[in-house]
Amino acid sequence: AFMARRYLARSGRATPCKMRVMTPDEALLEVTRQLEQGLTGALGITCTRYDETGVVMHMPVDARTTQPFGLMHGGAFAALAETVASVGGLWHVDFPRQVVVGQQVSMNLLRSARVGLIRAEGKLVHKGSRTQVWDVEMVREVDEVTAAVARITLAVVDQS
Repeated sequence: AFMARRYLARSGRATPCKMRVMTPDEALLEVTRQLEQGLTGALGITCTRYDETGVVMHMPVDARTTQPFGLMHGGAFAALAETVASVGGLWHVDFPRQVVVGQQVSMNLLRSARVGLIRAEGKLVHKGSRTQVWDVEMVREVDEVTAAVARITLAVVDQS
């Protein structure tokens, strides 16, 4: 079960509140809310599936995510892939006692993308006590062609 702790902002610091088990629908809503902040919000990344079997996210190909020649930026693909793995990794740790952080990203850019949405699907390949490995496939929704693939290694970090 996915454990989540709600936080209240007080004087710029996060304060833990009561912990409870969230349903998959509640977890998806919470992930969606969190993605509106920081880099993921700036890139327009959204989550459409979040459960024990994996994660599906989308990112637009637009002025926020393209390089000067109009193609999807490789760094935007990398940000999407690591976000998918990191969010998925939280499902498989004792959050908030543990969190996951990106440790290594290996990515192949296979096809360019100029328009539409990129759909990223992440699947857990290895779940250890200190690391997780995720495979992320990024597909152009306009023609269902794989644009990039990534393998992400996450470190499991104790927060205590």
